Amino acid sequence: MRRLVIIAPHYSVTERNGANIYCEWLAECARHAGFEPWILGEAAFGPVQQRSRAEALLVALVTRSNYYMQRLVPRAWGQGLKEFELRSDDILIFSFVYTYLALQAVLPNRYSRFWVLTHNYDPDVFDGWRDRGAIRSILGRWFRSDYLRRIRRSALSGVDLISISDADKNAFAAVLGRPGHTLRPGGRLPYAVRVVQPRIGGVRNLCFLGSLSTPFNVDALHFFGESVEPELLRLGLEFSFTVFGSRPASDVIKLAAEKGWRLIADLSDEELDVSLCEMDAAILPFRHTQGVKLKLNHFLSVGLPVVGTAVFEVAESKFCHFSNDLAQWVDFIDSVANHPAASKVLHAGYQRIRAADLNEAAAVLRTCAD
Repeated sequence: MRRLVIIAPHYSVTERNGANIYCEWLAECARHAGFEPWILGEAAFGPVQQRSRAEALLVALVTRSNYYMQRLVPRAWGQGLKEFELRSDDILIFSFVYTYLALQAVLPNRYSRFWVLTHNYDPDVFDGWRDRGAIRSILGRWFRSDYLRRIRRSALSGVDLISISDADKNAFAAVLGRPGHTLRPGGRLPYAVRVVQPRIGGVRNLCFLGSLSTPFNVDALHFFGESVEPELLRLGLEFSFTVFGSRPASDVIKLAAEKGWRLIADLSDEELDVSLCEMDAAILPFRHTQGVKLKLNHFLSVGLPVVGTAVFEVAESKFCHFSNDLAQWVDFIDSVANHPAASKVLHAGYQRIRAADLNEAAAVLRTCAD
């Protein structure tokens, strides 16, 4: 059986973030398509020794390389991948563009094509730096420009890019001048499904879910705290806010403490699903990126209504709403929080979407392998 090898330095069985769960979803799709999936995760070549932020920034500036290549791809991976026993017919999928850019030089010449799983439109991550002071804003613009140059100059011109949304696919196509593929993340089946407890008025329980050290998620939480939360309160919405996720960054811990948010980190899958079932609605307060469909599917799987910003090109339903008008957020949350049919409709819809995404993803993998 032909192997599909997912090269993911970030992957850990114990950290339940979107990127890791997506790698597991990709492995499930590979099995469905008739391949033997392998995930080379963070422990594949010994203990992970990532550079600190300051060290990665310094090395990136001195060597004129990409910040995230230096920050997130451990130095041992170059030699480890070079010595790993890859077969000539293996299909190699790099998790994140920066992983491919960091490791492409060590790969044997016999591999004429690679796949790169983009997860998000990476250049957008640097846009989140512009609100973090003048120096970070300047560095963010420089790194974004440099990253785009590297993408254009790299061998990505001959690589199949796999994105998790059409918006991300189209953004990369505009940079590279050729189309890629969309492989939507279906996610996992839930351990619990929400049961609505009807009540009139009262405090609404809102939540956010994500890897709490990932720049997109950190930026979303700052945006919520600085711009969204004050307006929701001004509009009269009474709510509590819970942040679920893994490995919270220090500024997320500080922000949650300052705002009085509940921060619950590193739950098991089962514990997370049970906790989500206690919520009234989930929020997606993102200024950038389409790369959160896994979050959306997770919320739908447990029957939890979702409200988010207009950045999302997602089909709306009675229990999902995307708008930058926060007055609409308030109306939506009040209307769906106690709706008796919400949970059943959302969970059933998720099951249909997941089955369709699994079949579609398997077809994409077979097409790329031909």
